[in-house]
Amino acid sequence: MARSRYSNTKILDGYYYGSWRNPSAERLDEENILDGIETFDHTLAVGERLDGLAAIYLGDDRYYWVIALVNDITWPLGIAPGTVLKIPRDVRKILDKILR
Repeated sequence: MARSRYSNTKILDGYYYGSWRNPSAERLDEENILDGIETFDHTLAVGERLDGLAAIYLGDDRYYWVIALVNDITWPLGIAPGTVLKIPRDVRKILDKILR
């Protein structure tokens, strides 16, 4: 069985994430993850992927899961071109909120 290239990607400070939802997802469902976080909109073009957007906007393709989490995406291959995604301006603020 083939493994996803994203499974067990080391993200930050020794935390590993093997799914689209990180271990704090249950807690984050109870609060608005975007409270106090500045975002901008990006309209997904044909051929764009979350890891590519993370590399461009967040500085590291391994932060694809941040974009997925902020936009409540559970399966990235199902995102249609033309979908407007929210991208956080400061990934550190999101990470601090998630990893606290």
